[in-house]
Amino acid sequence: MKIKILSGYISSKVVVLTLTILVFPFSIDALTEEATQKKKISQEERLEELEKEVRELKEEIRRMKGEGDKGVIEGKEGTKIEEKEPETVTKVPAEVKKKEGKGAFEYLAERVRLGGYGSFRYEYLTAAHEDLNTFTLRRLVLTADARPVDRISIYTELEFERFLQIEVEESTTSKEGGLIFEQEIESSNESEIALEQAWLQFDYAENHGLRIGAILVPLGRFNLYHDDNLYDFNRRTITDRLGPVLPVAAAWDELGAGLSGNFDLGDEGRLNYQLYVMNGATLDGQIETKIETTPDENKLELEGVLDLSPGGFSADLNGNKAYTGRIAYSPFLGAEIGGSFYVGQYTPDSLGINKYITAFGGDTKLTFGPFDIEAEYIYTHFQDAKEVVERFAELTVNSEVEGEIEDLVVELAFESPMIAKNKQGFWLSLTYHFWPEFLNKTPLGSPFENPDLRLVGRYEIVNFDDLFTVVEFENGVITDIETDNRTQQLITLGLSYRPIPLIGLIFNFEIGDLIDGEALIFPEDVEADKFFAFTAGAVFGF
Repeated sequence: MKIKILSGYISSKVVVLTLTILVFPFSIDALTEEATQKKKISQEERLEELEKEVRELKEEIRRMKGEGDKGVIEGKEGTKIEEKEPETVTKVPAEVKKKEGKGAFEYLAERVRLGGYGSFRYEYLTAAHEDLNTFTLRRLVLTADARPVDRISIYTELEFERFLQIEVEESTTSKEGGLIFEQEIESSNESEIALEQAWLQFDYAENHGLRIGAILVPLGRFNLYHDDNLYDFNRRTITDRLGPVLPVAAAWDELGAGLSGNFDLGDEGRLNYQLYVMNGATLDGQIETKIETTPDENKLELEGVLDLSPGGFSADLNGNKAYTGRIAYSPFLGAEIGGSFYVGQYTPDSLGINKYITAFGGDTKLTFGPFDIEAEYIYTHFQDAKEVVERFAELTVNSEVEGEIEDLVVELAFESPMIAKNKQGFWLSLTYHFWPEFLNKTPLGSPFENPDLRLVGRYEIVNFDDLFTVVEFENGVITDIETDNRTQQLITLGLSYRPIPLIGLIFNFEIGDLIDGEALIFPEDVEADKFFAFTAGAVFGF
C-alpha cells in the first residue's frame, strides 16, 4: 500500500517536471521569440535532463522502499506483499509518516524556504547648484515561506533599509548615596527596520484561503509586487513611494484579515481576488529633535509632525476598520488588468472627529514578444481635510512656542500635516528585451543560460490638489493657512543587464520637471524647477 502511494507520488513528480519543461518557453520572463530560437536547448539535451531527473526519482523510490520494508512481508520467490494493518490500529496521518521517515533538517528543508532580495545604488544628481554624489544601500529584505502542513502556510518579510547598525548601551551606577542612569544609542543615518509582511493562511479550498496578520494593502499592483529585483529602475515610483499618492508609502502593510484566492475562467483565463478588513492608516504624531549651538545662544528645537502612518499593530488607533481589495483578471499568460480600492477613517480618536480616506487604483501588465508594458493609476481623497487641520489647531493651541531655560532657548513648532484634498498619480513603463548573439562568447554571456539585456523607459506624473503647506495658529485659532497645488513629473531611461532573471545591473538617467507648485515633491531636499540624475545600481534576489 505504501509502495503504491510512493509510485503515484513519483509519477506525479514526472508529470509536473514534463509540464514544466513544456511550459517554460512560454514564460513571461522568456526572451524574444527570435532570441529564444537562437539559444534553444536541443531536444536531445532536454531528454537527457529528463532522464537524469527520472534516475534521481528512481533512487528516491528505492531509498524510500528500504525505509518502508517494515510494512511488507516476503512472499514466495522473494516477492513483496503488502501487509494489511489491523482494523483496531489507529492509522498515522501521512504527514507524520513522512516526517518520521526523514531527518529533521531534511523535513524542514522541504517545508521551509528562506529567501530575500536587496539592492544598492550609486547616484549623481544635480539641481540648482546642489549636487548629490553618493552610494546607498537601498534595502535588504529577508523572507521565510513555511508550509508546516497541507492547507496552512506562513510568510514573513523583514526589511533593513539603509541600515548599518543599532547599538544600545545602558548602565546603572551608584554615587554618593544616589543612582546614575546612563543610556547611549548609536545608529546609522536614515536607517529603518520594518516588518513588511507576517501572515498565516488557511486554505479552506483549493486556490482559496483565509489570511490573517500583517498583510500588504492591495491598493495598486506595485504595493503587492514591489521587490527591487522585479524592476529595472533604481528608484521606486513617485506615486507609490516618493510622493506618495498612496496614503502610506510602499511597501505598505496593515494588520488585518481577509480572503485571497483565484478562479479559472475559460481555458486560459484566471481571476485573482484579495479582500481584507484592516486597522487602517491613521494620522499619527511624531516629535523631531534638533540642537543648535552658536556663539550667541544654544537652542533646542522640537518639531511636531502629524502624518499618516500604518494602523497600530498593538491596537487600532481610531477603533474603526478600513476595507480594501483588489480584483485582477488575466485573460492569458503574460497579461493582467486589475482594479483596487481602499476606504478607512484616517483621523485618530484624539481629534474627536471621524473623517475618511477613499482611494482607488487601476493597473495593468502586458507582455507581447520582446516587450513588457506596465502601468498604474492611484487616486486618494481626504474627506474634509481643512476641518481636520482646524481641529488639530484647536487642540494643539499654538503652532509655535518659545521659552528660555537659563542659557538654553527652547522652541516648539508644528509642521503642516502632509494631507491634501486630493492626490493622484500615474506611471507607465516600457521594457524591450534583446540579446546580441555575439555576446554569447563574452563574459556577459558565458556560462549563463539565458542572459538578457533590457532597454527601459518610464514616465511618471503626480498631482497634489490643495496640499497644506503653511498652517499657523495661536490660542487654538488658525491665523494663517496656505495650500498649494503641486505637479511633478519624472522621465527615466535606462539599460539593464540580467545574467539571470533574479540578478541585474541597472543604469538609469532621470529628468525631473516641476510643472506646478513652489517646491519639488521629489527629491524633497532640492528646490529647483528641474533636476538631472544618473544612477547605477545592482538588484538581486535569492
